Amino acid sequence: MASFTLMRELGKVVPNQYTIETKAGIIPIEVQPKRIFMNQQPSEFFEKIEKPELSEAIDISAVNDNFDIQVVSKGGKDILVPVNINELNALNPNWQAIATLSEQYGVIGMHVFGLSETDIVCRNFAPLYGINEESATGTSSGALACYLFTKNIRRQKEYIFQQGANLGSPSEIVVKLSVNQQDEIIGVNVGGAGYVDDVKSLEVI
Repeated sequence: MASFTLMRELGKVVPNQYTIETKAGIIPIEVQPKRIFMNQQPSEFFEKIEKPELSEAIDISAVNDNFDIQVVSKGGKDILVPVNINELNALNPNWQAIATLSEQYGVIGMHVFGLSETDIVCRNFAPLYGINEESATGTSSGALACYLFTKNIRRQKEYIFQQGANLGSPSEIVVKLSVNQQDEIIGVNVGGAGYVDDVKSLEVI
């Protein structure tokens, strides 16, 4: 996403359809005038987790009992954790406990989210991989969109997720779903509006 944002700003690519070759395969990219979108496959759903299992990792009194805590994959597995939105920013995660839980379930980390009438706000913790908290997580956002749609929690064709404001690096992640006539998800496009923060020259000797 960042690479295509930079190439667009440098005039190396124009709004069009492209592909990028990654370890996950060849992935379609859509470059728009303001946004970049990456195509992903629909999510896979795995085991549900009981709230007490998170007790060492976060304050489980903040967990929203109306929705499942579940392992969902968009190429990499995450534990999706619904919490009350007014308690989301106050969470004080235990990084070691989250890393241990991540090893136990074979996941990258925890993607914690809260819903208001109008907003969906997220925090992402992946200390097992050296990232205590991330300000923008595209794959986890794609998984969350599939979760919300599939479980009929908030069924939309386009989602906007807010993340990173508590880190001083606010991001807005857009997820667009393609569905068939049976309302089954057949495509996921994750993107947003990147920007170039700084440019430096590298001299190769």
